[in-house]
Amino acid sequence: MPSIHDAVYSPDALNHWILEAHTPENTSGDGDRAKTFHALQFNRMQTQVPMRGLTLCFPEPYERAYRRQTEETSVVRIRVVFAVGSLLLSCFLLYDYYVKQLHLPTTAWLVVQVCAGHGAFVAGLLLSFLPPARRVVGMETITTCVFAIVAAVLIAKKPLQGERGPVLELVVLLIPIFGITRMRFVTSCALGFSILGVYLAVQLTAAHLLDDCDPPKAIMAQTFNYAIRIVGGVVAHYRQELLRRRNFILNLPVADADNGCLQDKFVHHEMIHRWLLGFHDRAVDAAFLLHWYLLDPCPYDDIYDALLHRRVVRALRGPFINAVMCQMLLLLQDFVFFHDMPSVETTALLLRLGLVVPAYVAFMGAVYVLSHLYSRRQVLPPGRLAEFLGDKTNGGYVPAAQILSGVVVSIHLAAMATLVLYVHSATHDGSTADVYLMGLLNAVLFVHRSGFRIRFVVATYTTTATILLFVLAMVESLPRDLWLEYAIVAVAVVGLGAVTSHEEESLRRVFFILQAVRRLHFREWFQTLDRVPLWMRRRLVTRLESVRAKLAHHRKPSLPPPEPQQNETTIQVPAELAAATFAGIYCQVVEAVVDVVAIVAV
Repeated sequence: MPSIHDAVYSPDALNHWILEAHTPENTSGDGDRAKTFHALQFNRMQTQVPMRGLTLCFPEPYERAYRRQTEETSVVRIRVVFAVGSLLLSCFLLYDYYVKQLHLPTTAWLVVQVCAGHGAFVAGLLLSFLPPARRVVGMETITTCVFAIVAAVLIAKKPLQGERGPVLELVVLLIPIFGITRMRFVTSCALGFSILGVYLAVQLTAAHLLDDCDPPKAIMAQTFNYAIRIVGGVVAHYRQELLRRRNFILNLPVADADNGCLQDKFVHHEMIHRWLLGFHDRAVDAAFLLHWYLLDPCPYDDIYDALLHRRVVRALRGPFINAVMCQMLLLLQDFVFFHDMPSVETTALLLRLGLVVPAYVAFMGAVYVLSHLYSRRQVLPPGRLAEFLGDKTNGGYVPAAQILSGVVVSIHLAAMATLVLYVHSATHDGSTADVYLMGLLNAVLFVHRSGFRIRFVVATYTTTATILLFVLAMVESLPRDLWLEYAIVAVAVVGLGAVTSHEEESLRRVFFILQAVRRLHFREWFQTLDRVPLWMRRRLVTRLESVRAKLAHHRKPSLPPPEPQQNETTIQVPAELAAATFAGIYCQVVEAVVDVVAIVAV
């Protein structure tokens, strides 16, 4: 019989342990004591390796180990990003020179684009194959330098080529900075906001010095859309890194009996479908789905507690406010562009407040009803409750909620796509339509990031189908040079968004496995301690401390068990996940107020 103390875990053993770890908790006194013991041990694991609230950094040597582990597992991913980035840059370059026919008087700018833009991607790709470069410089530093160089080229391209509207290539470049390349949160924030500041400064300077540039009002509107993208990326990356660091902590050895890190004992791809991200075992997948909306706010609680499911709407409250607030703030953009075109402004108002916002309100109401109906079944008589909980082939109310969320985000994307087409048909101005295309792309990324907990499969199917319909509509209604550019950008954003969604759901599924195995560790530990009298436990603890002190110089693990930190601030992951969403809302409000003041001033 496999044991949780084995050096290697088989998929069948893990499936059995996951189901065993998530059986309904009994309500006896021993069950309550065991539940309290489990909660205490999980809390100790988190507090013994604290994270700083703003930078999400561990104390040494854990931060060094985390960075090394993250860089080692992301090398292939970064190579793919560099290769795809170089390919997309080539597509945009060919589009500029052969479709839009933007030829500069000299070939100097073409040389700069090829040498600096493509050269940065190629150099980064080559350095990723050199172990000394990865060891000395680090993949995070290489990635940061490559993105900074390419962003500088794209920012300079706009005024030098005399283009109007946002730089759509820069829209695509900002996506992999936050999460896809797995650079640390503090690094991605510094890079993202630096790009935003440089873009604003360069474009405003060019508007005063050059004739064929966007006016300051248009530049501020573009900056507002970039800021929405960056703030959304920062919030999503903060949540994603919290999940990744939580897995790192849960993976650490917690006692002398542990034989290495937990995740070294199994390969999660053997249990999870690599592309669809479903557990191969249907019962395990159903148990995971029951956790889906509770993994962030209540990661270690009993999923069969009816009260938790009644509060699922609270977990979605922040993303709901964020979605509604974005539509309200974008009404300011509509007023700036179309205050002298009442028909367009009215259409935008109806789409935002008459379609998108009511759809999200209806979704929240539906989740409230579904979760309450499910929680009522949790308080059935014992016989019927056992029969209900014994059905492990469904995920409760979560599949229905996921279908509804797919419908709602499809409505959202369809409304934003309609607005892009209508704005162009009413104004025949490509630069204004570009700004509204950015709104559509922001909506696509909102679906893929962990806002409404939309699963990877649902998010990918809905966004892909909607964008394909949008491309078909563009072919019929927009000029060839415009729809071709929009199609390239939209398809690239859907692909990058799908990678982001895949990464987040994969982190949650790995956490589900780690948490189940740790729960069994603690359950076995509690059963052993419960049989030992209190006075004997105290003597054993004293004896164990002396033995550890004697053997400390003989044993040198690669990464020691966590030790309590006295001068570090501990953050609670569930609270920080919720706070990140509201911080993003506050940032968007402040940024919108600043933009309105700036637009009025100019």
